[in-house]
Amino acid sequence: MATFREQLLGLNKPGIIFIHIPKTGGSSISAAIRKHYRLSKFNIKSELTSLAAQKRFRMADSDPGFEESLQNLRLSLIFHEAQKRTRFITGHFWADETLPSLKPLGYKLITCLRDPVDRWFSHFLYGRFKEGFHGKIEQEIENFLGGNQAVNFATMYVRYLGGARQERDYTSAPAVDRAVAHLDMLDAVGFLHRMDEFRSLITEMTGFHLRAEHRRKSPADPVLVKKIRESREIREAVEKLCEPDIKIYEQALIRFP
Repeated sequence: MATFREQLLGLNKPGIIFIHIPKTGGSSISAAIRKHYRLSKFNIKSELTSLAAQKRFRMADSDPGFEESLQNLRLSLIFHEAQKRTRFITGHFWADETLPSLKPLGYKLITCLRDPVDRWFSHFLYGRFKEGFHGKIEQEIENFLGGNQAVNFATMYVRYLGGARQERDYTSAPAVDRAVAHLDMLDAVGFLHRMDEFRSLITEMTGFHLRAEHRRKSPADPVLVKKIRESREIREAVEKLCEPDIKIYEQALIRFP
């Protein structure tokens, strides 16, 4: 039987490590779970860890290799919190093959996915029209599509599921294959278009009833959103970019029906 202190801190609750991939509904899921882990939770702060990594590694956020260094820092924080037995751990961090080593400490590894093309548009529109500096996109979509960040947005699943690669190539077949292989280390994968099913699955895992509400609503003008999303030329370009993530998404749908 759990002691009073364990109950107070939530140490008797099931452990969850949630890989929060941007613009997949993760903010809503995280908010719903956090309500049940008020005294034992940890959420990586994206902007703070980015600034910390710049100082720690003496790099600018635009330097080659910065993203990999940042993610190494974030993954280290995940392991640190797991050793503290923090029961709910989440953030924008890339998984790798070492993550399952935390399962003997009582953790379940979960994530949520979304149609990659829809996710790409959501990510761009949020960044393009948001307030604040961190993650802000200054370019119009026609110019943005030709840049490296557009490719980064199109390979989010390669990165978040496959982990950092020494050669920093996240569009190759080996990179996609590694991300697909890493699906096997996850205990549950949800899908944005089946969010009710995902909440039910987490309830089965934890015993908690989750009430998720929509968060991080896009600040974009609905008229502009409609114009961008309905452009056949733009959509075809985005679909082409997203081919690596589409392959991973299709495999996830098969493995987590």
